[in-house]
This record gives sequence, C-alpha cells and structure tokens, in this order.
Amino acid sequence: MKAPKRMKTATLNLRVSPDFKERLEEEADETRRSVTNYIEATLWDVWNRKDQVNGGKRRS
Repeated sequence: MKAPKRMKTATLNLRVSPDFKERLEEEADETRRSVTNYIEATLWDVWNRKDQVNGGKRRS
C-alpha cells in the first residue's frame, strides 16, 4: 500500500555513523531511490504493517 502524496515541507537532520550512512546509500541505490525517499518509503511500510497487526489502530 502506497503512502499518500504529501507536500515536502519539513526538514529532518540526522547524525549517523559513517557505516550507517554508507549502508543507507547502498540500499537506496539498489532500490533506485534517493536516500530521503528510501527512508520515507521504508518507514511507511513498517508503520502500515504495524497498523495492520494492531487492527488498523494507530498509537498516539
């Protein structure tokens, strides 16, 4: 299930280890996504699966 289209209006800055960044860039490249898009798509997938397990209920 795809996440709804949303305007990109917020900025998030993260500090990660060089190894994490390298792995993230490799994974994004393998899926032909930007790093930002890879993170967003991956988290939406995780959250959607979590919501399905919880019977569609989101935690506040």
